[in-house]
Amino acid sequence: MPAKPAKTASESIKHSRGRPRGSVKLIPDEKTIAQIKELSLIQCSQEQAAAVLGVHRNTFANFLCTYKKARLVWEMGRGAGDAGLLLARYKKAMAGNVPMLIWLGKIRLNQRDNLQIGGIPGAAPIGLEHSVDAGLTALLLAAKLENKKGSEEK
Repeated sequence: MPAKPAKTASESIKHSRGRPRGSVKLIPDEKTIAQIKELSLIQCSQEQAAAVLGVHRNTFANFLCTYKKARLVWEMGRGAGDAGLLLARYKKAMAGNVPMLIWLGKIRLNQRDNLQIGGIPGAAPIGLEHSVDAGLTALLLAAKLENKKGSEEK
């Protein structure tokens, strides 16, 4: 078996902790701050923004915690993006888009879809509030009661 060549001093030093050599580190310069603003305006998640910036999501989260200006730009961009999205939806609704009118009514005016179905004859209707699970449960309960009532009459 041939002998292994001796390692140089720089090769023998192990880097088991910290950022890997050659990896990108975020620098709080104007270019990075501008990128963060644009990413937050288009509603990127922190994980997506980190990917665009070429860093791990934890690195990006730590960067936002460490640099107040970056955090403020991120938060303001998210808020401005939300407002822009709501404005676009509002404009569609005001142009007569019925689904958008319904959506805005539910979100902004707390409107709901209230459904009532019949249950046992003579009993009060079963009310449903936009919940499939609750509706199925109510239907099953009504059917169970109807079957129980029918078996008692026999």
